[in-house]
Amino acid sequence: MPLLSSRPAQVTFRFHSQSLSLSVSVGLLGLLSVADAAEYAVERGYSGFSQPFSASSGLVGSGGFDDAAEILSGVSIGCSASSSYDSNLNQRAGSAAFPTEEDFVQSLSSSIQWARRSSQWNLSFAASGSYELPVNTPELKSFGYGLNGAAGYQAGRLKLGITLDHSFNEGSNRFYGGIVQQASYGMGFSADYELSPKTSLVSTYRSTWTDGGDHVTATEGRTGNLSAMWRYSPLLQFGPGLGYSENSSATLDARTTFGPTLSANYQLSRKVSVQGRLGWQFTSGGASSDGGSGASLSSAISASYALDRLWAFGLTFNSGVTADGLANAGFRESTALAFSVNRRVGRASLALALGYDHTTYLQSQELSAKPGIDYLTSSLSLSMPLIGDRMSASIFGRYHESVSDEISQSWNGFQTGCSLSYQF
Repeated sequence: MPLLSSRPAQVTFRFHSQSLSLSVSVGLLGLLSVADAAEYAVERGYSGFSQPFSASSGLVGSGGFDDAAEILSGVSIGCSASSSYDSNLNQRAGSAAFPTEEDFVQSLSSSIQWARRSSQWNLSFAASGSYELPVNTPELKSFGYGLNGAAGYQAGRLKLGITLDHSFNEGSNRFYGGIVQQASYGMGFSADYELSPKTSLVSTYRSTWTDGGDHVTATEGRTGNLSAMWRYSPLLQFGPGLGYSENSSATLDARTTFGPTLSANYQLSRKVSVQGRLGWQFTSGGASSDGGSGASLSSAISASYALDRLWAFGLTFNSGVTADGLANAGFRESTALAFSVNRRVGRASLALALGYDHTTYLQSQELSAKPGIDYLTSSLSLSMPLIGDRMSASIFGRYHESVSDEISQSWNGFQTGCSLSYQF
């Protein structure tokens, strides 16, 4: 898959937080394959912060009806305000020991994007932030922001790309409980060299570091992949490769994986897109991490289908491992499935999203087993453009539930409200 794409893929990946939702189009960055971006999304999703509706972000997979995601040769600024009701603001079980807090939440958010493309260079920058204040429980306020920069260069058969990103989140975290602050930093690099019209070598690398402040320990992660891609037809490209990953924290020995991968990209203009990567990875870790070594299957797959101007569908499936920020919690292995449907109704857009995430903890034998978590979400929103399509109004509802044998991580709640957003 070329690193400098002439059009954005029909998949949107978002930074997850209680207060921040920053969408990044794969085509806008033009640097990573969708398989790499899917792994990047999984990594970000592990933050654990709840994901209420953001007035400016919409739903995952909500693209596909128009050309709003095309690269702009200038600056785009947006702002939004929303009011919502949250039945379980602090994500608690609702028992005497873990009482819930319900409240009305007022929020403000803004975003800015800049992009520039030339015959050889592709540059982009995006920033977003938001602040949410509960009316009766201001101690549960949340704040977040994100910064993302990308640069791509193409000369002859060689294509290079780099991404830098930083985000900060403060809010209720479904893995750690209570109000948690986390600052994350990331750097990615990609290279694509065309050996012949049908074959190319593609290499990607990404490094991340998360600082938990006084609440949780710092964690680190690195992933890399080298693939030999063969273009079977103008629509299909696939090939074998080697993948590597390493995760660690201040209280955990490094957990490393290495093994063969198979990558494939299928793109039928804008209508159908199926892209992903499967890998068989061999794992090694110290006695204080996950208790030894073994082999497992890794995956990062995404698919989209724009049936016509009225219907669009999106599906993602991915799995991965990350270090937990709590002492003696070990590593978290998560398998996530997300499905979205978008329907245009006149000038309005109706979006439905369903998600499931299963998390298990990998621990050494000398540590007590921490129970896994099943996290389910469902959401529905209706958006209507106003005032020359620069302003839009939305109503939304969302239900999320966390199921675990540990009572502190078993809870459910719903959010409903409305929002107004304006694009300059």
